[in-house]
Amino acid sequence: MLNIPSGGAQAPWHFTHGFSVRGRSACAVPLTSGGCWGCAGPKSGDFGYNKSMLPITLSLLPTLVWVLLWLWIRPRSLPIQWLVAGMIAGALVCAPVYVAETLVDQIAPTDRWSRDFVQQVAGAACCEEFLKLVAVGGLLRWSGEPSSLRGTLAIAASVGIGFMTLENVVAVSNAASADSTAIGRQVSILAGHPSYQVIMGFCLARWQASRQTAWIIAAVAVPVVLHGWGDFSEAVFQDEPNPGSREDTIVFQSWIMSVFVTAMTAMACLKLSRKHEALA
Repeated sequence: MLNIPSGGAQAPWHFTHGFSVRGRSACAVPLTSGGCWGCAGPKSGDFGYNKSMLPITLSLLPTLVWVLLWLWIRPRSLPIQWLVAGMIAGALVCAPVYVAETLVDQIAPTDRWSRDFVQQVAGAACCEEFLKLVAVGGLLRWSGEPSSLRGTLAIAASVGIGFMTLENVVAVSNAASADSTAIGRQVSILAGHPSYQVIMGFCLARWQASRQTAWIIAAVAVPVVLHGWGDFSEAVFQDEPNPGSREDTIVFQSWIMSVFVTAMTAMACLKLSRKHEALA
């Protein structure tokens, strides 16, 4: 995610996570919606390190925005309790995600590009989206909303909201620069876990209606591709040894494009769900 520069010689547009000038020396928790959860810094796990509550409060702004969106998305037949249930399920998914990503980190190669690909695509995107799919599937079976496109989409989004909320709070709490990290986390409003789950929920709803295999594949593949694209391009950008170089600029532009495409895809799914509801 974009963040305020923490110093050092950089191109004018070059932003950092706030953990260090380049890379993640202070903490391995990234600013994007996915990525590694393990913290290696001296203050990792010390939730009393950041004295001000302002960064934590700011990190919860994406949650507030998405809760309001959820209230707009949901059908009237879906009680608000399912927002709470979905958020709890999303937060609980973080535990197996942490274990899976830790194991992936142990086998990641040392080469920069290969390491970032394994950690961010296999470790973050694949593990997180698969486990969130399991949570969404469990909630759908429990909720009894198999025939409602907007109901399926809303339940899926609630899981993403819960996952994003815990991830944002953990990232800010463990960051060396909590203020800049909290500002950077605002990008999760556009291209965060709720966006991935809106797309997943839309595809699942279409699969429920048509039973076409392509839709169930898309429910996993599209979020994984968008998630992996965003996390991988951001990680490569952060690890770039020559800030301001042509390669650095290309990778940065790729990351910005991933944010735009994710946001537009989620918005398209929301619009199509509303249109479907109007025609029903």
